[in-house]
Amino acid sequence: MGENLNKFFAENRERTLAYLRKRFTALGEEDLKEVYQNSSLALWENLVAGKYEKQEAGLNTYFLRICINQALKVVSKSGLSVPLPDNTKFDDDGDYLDDKLDELINFIYEVEGYDEHERMQTENLVRAIMRELTEMCQNLLWGHICDGFSWDTLARMYGLANANSARTTANRCRNQFRKLFNDKNARING
Repeated sequence: MGENLNKFFAENRERTLAYLRKRFTALGEEDLKEVYQNSSLALWENLVAGKYEKQEAGLNTYFLRICINQALKVVSKSGLSVPLPDNTKFDDDGDYLDDKLDELINFIYEVEGYDEHERMQTENLVRAIMRELTEMCQNLLWGHICDGFSWDTLARMYGLANANSARTTANRCRNQFRKLFNDKNARING
């Protein structure tokens, strides 16, 4: 495991740091390198403890989520803010996939067939509303809807009791999102 894991870290270091630089612009290079180092250690510990199961997410995606969580901790401790990402899902090769906001909009609000102007307006509204939600809500909604993590994985990632707790919390978050979306959308569109 050790040799393969070292190879994994070496192959993914630059791509992961590039993503973190893009998403966490408020963090300096040293902070990002520390995030990567801490995330590498966390991944190793999770593998040794048997917390990672391949069918739940590819190793690249799982590791990137650890990196994002570590970076969010640094940002939270420093009182900085993080822009909401447009691309939050990766394929098995670690390449970014687009249109995840559409997935979130369709899943939460069940909007389909809107034109380009409506789509852009809705995406901006979704971003604004997501910033208003708690960090836990953001993590659960993005993690399940866009990253495809199971409720069990999300529960372990965010310290919730179990999969049912993660699902219930996410359901409350979706309801809060829907209410905010409907209220703001009604004000904008009359």
